Amino acid sequence: MTFLAPLALLALGLLLGPLVAHALRRGRSRTIAFPATRFVPKHQATTKERRRLQDQWLLAIRILSLVCLALLGATPLASCSRLSLERDRGASVAVLLVIDDSGSMQVEDDGVTRQERALDAARELLVGTRSGDAVGIALAGRPARLLLPPTTDLGRAKGALSEVGPTDRPTDLSAAVLLAQDALASLPQTDKQIVILSDQATPRPLPTTASVQSIPLVELARPFENCALLRAAREPGQVRAEVACTPAAAQGRKIELLAGDSVIRATDLAETAVLPLADDAKAQGLRVRLSAPLGSTRDQAPSDDAIDVEPRSSSFVIGLCADAKRSGLPTSGSTVIKVALDALAPDSSVDPVTVLPDHAAELEHLAVLLIDDPPGLTPEASSALETFVKGGGVVLTMLGAEVAAAPLGSVFAPLVVGAPAYSNEVYRGVDIESAGPFGQLAGGWSDLEASGRVALPEQPTGTRVLLRFADGQPLVLERPLERGLFITTLLPSSVAVSDFALRPAFLALLDRVLYEARLRGSSAATEVGQPWEVPEGTLVTGPGGRLPATLEDGRWLVTPDRAGKYSLRVQGKETARFALRTAEEATLQPSPRATTDARAKASGRTRQKTDISREVALALLLLLLVELGMRVQRSLPRAA
Repeated sequence: MTFLAPLALLALGLLLGPLVAHALRRGRSRTIAFPATRFVPKHQATTKERRRLQDQWLLAIRILSLVCLALLGATPLASCSRLSLERDRGASVAVLLVIDDSGSMQVEDDGVTRQERALDAARELLVGTRSGDAVGIALAGRPARLLLPPTTDLGRAKGALSEVGPTDRPTDLSAAVLLAQDALASLPQTDKQIVILSDQATPRPLPTTASVQSIPLVELARPFENCALLRAAREPGQVRAEVACTPAAAQGRKIELLAGDSVIRATDLAETAVLPLADDAKAQGLRVRLSAPLGSTRDQAPSDDAIDVEPRSSSFVIGLCADAKRSGLPTSGSTVIKVALDALAPDSSVDPVTVLPDHAAELEHLAVLLIDDPPGLTPEASSALETFVKGGGVVLTMLGAEVAAAPLGSVFAPLVVGAPAYSNEVYRGVDIESAGPFGQLAGGWSDLEASGRVALPEQPTGTRVLLRFADGQPLVLERPLERGLFITTLLPSSVAVSDFALRPAFLALLDRVLYEARLRGSSAATEVGQPWEVPEGTLVTGPGGRLPATLEDGRWLVTPDRAGKYSLRVQGKETARFALRTAEEATLQPSPRATTDARAKASGRTRQKTDISREVALALLLLLLVELGMRVQRSLPRAA
């Protein structure tokens, strides 16, 4: 620590006065025996007694008082043991605390998780706030959230920190910083600061903002060792486990399959490991865990060393019904939709559907179904699709010229209501004002030219038009049906008709379809942090206990924070869903550049100048009161 007026510490030399004086007076008196003294009455040897310390507590209090006086003259002092906000000429500040609540913050250093250290630092910063300051809190686990908009109610800010708990979310630190910047932009304080409390384990560099950024806890950005179980899925005759490890943490470990508390299979550690299992083995109660590492290496995030086994139906499967002759790319053997899905959802599996099934049971393993330019449906297929959607499925249908070639007896319900008609006229552009969820990406369709399109009769109440042609006719429609959703486009993906499917906005359309499927799917496994839509009154319990549902835009949503199995019970029926952690979050280390930037920014505005003169003055006052109390007590008459 350093002092503003270090010369004032010379006053500490005064402490030696009483001790030196006493030492000089101390000596050994020689005792001489004088025979005649036996006839003299005995008296106390006061001269000898005065050379001893009569009241050690009083001396200690006075010495401490002198210490406080010296420190009071030397303060304010700067100490790195506590964080506080530096102010521009003492003015009020507006600060946004960006707290990383991603999975990597569960790494333990000396028995304390990095998230706990970050929260302690946030509390220290709040101690230094005062009336007129504004404090907000953003969380950097994906998706980034604004936990507390900037407020001058500092008590509310302190209470909000208690709501931040451990999660397995991926990191979205860049989005959290931008969120913080937007939250501070409208505040009247000229001194705006963004304090980032994170381990910096993020694949993207932090954005540059107008507000001052500081990263006070450089120690969080240290490398760590960890092995994490990402997923364990039941397959015919086996369980397939996926693992992500740092090299040192993987040494000598095994993957164990447990039924209850008993290990029934074990195999050497690998990124993807297969554990044989009898076909008649019960799926309930199966778990996979990692054995402890050998040697001195320690797994610094033990919370991700075990996971429940998912049934086969929990995989996120996309059904694709598309004719390569109509939907294919001229230079590739694949369809436009398949190429787009590979880019948007590389971890999902795409099952080709050559003929739409007549029974809903054949669609149960699908989370979403994409149908390109169908020539109509049989009544049985229509019923199967309706059942699939009512149960939480999502169907994207792209109508095209095949509606004009529909065989006798075929129907298009429940995809659309009424009979669609096809026109071969040329249509140009879309209405940008109706872009809706596509935002600025819809501008890429502004010069869209189609050699034909489908027209529909008026759709029932509840149907939403997401995008229109320039002439006002609908291009993309959305219609909910109980727990599921129908999305329909009135152009096919065929590049022979238009380049509708080759524009970036088409990816946005597919991304929306996949998001809705993950939201509504009744059994599909999704990434931690991905919300689920549930019926009103659903009781959801998971690894962290009961998970409350919130009402957003007319939907009841729950968001799993921890990886593992969740039980959803509604109206006496129970289903299971799974939330999965990501490999990147389990092993991604802080980049050297991020650590260097953190050290540079840590030397800035948040690494503290703490004025402790107030605390020293209070200590001095307390010592004086204690001495006064002692004097009063001794002045009182003693009882006989």
